[in-house]
Amino acid sequence: MPSPTYRQKMNEKFLQYELIVYLRILISWVCFKRKREMNIKLFGIAREIIGASHIPVPDNHQLIAVADLKSWLYVEYPTLKELKSIAVAVDHAYAEDHEALGAAKEVALIPPVSGG
Repeated sequence: MPSPTYRQKMNEKFLQYELIVYLRILISWVCFKRKREMNIKLFGIAREIIGASHIPVPDNHQLIAVADLKSWLYVEYPTLKELKSIAVAVDHAYAEDHEALGAAKEVALIPPVSGG
């Protein structure tokens, strides 16, 4: 018969495993929900290149970070590569390429602005 400490350790390991499973389910659900709700707003020349004021994020693409989003956009709309730079705002805040999209509901592409 196993000692009580062995049982306690096994119970703790089981609880840890159960928690990991629940967290994975929660993360999957949040990512699924995010994909359904995220909208990419376009401004300036980006709007002209794509021909729309916004585009939805497709359900079958997993976009984790801003860099993933840019890569997907450059594949779908190669003309965007011709822009000198493009800024990205996630839920009304500028974001760098390494930043996660998380549960973002709105992403904006902001092309370079010229003027005087």
